[in-house]
Amino acid sequence: MLFPYVFVPHSMDKMQGYIDFIFYEVWSKAKDQEYDIDMLFSGCDDLKELITELHYNKWDGADFFLKGLQLVYEDFKTLDDSEINMLKLWYRSNNSIGLVCANDLQ
Repeated sequence: MLFPYVFVPHSMDKMQGYIDFIFYEVWSKAKDQEYDIDMLFSGCDDLKELITELHYNKWDGADFFLKGLQLVYEDFKTLDDSEINMLKLWYRSNNSIGLVCANDLQ
């Protein structure tokens, strides 16, 4: 039996906010900037604190996560504006589950 989905607030929403920030405010703006944690993450203090903590504490998996973050950043630096805009469209579309389910590909 089919039934409508009802959104349930969860602490994981905060993670989506972090991922959105990294995509839109860090990676998508990488073109003319060097990778600097203090500068790049200054717009999201909670995330900056988390990234800084991972950098200095070296927990299991911290290096893997931080290196991946920086590698993607370096990849974004090589993209032109049209490629970044296409990735933004794909990212937005991929995260708009309601529109995807409604077959509304805005």
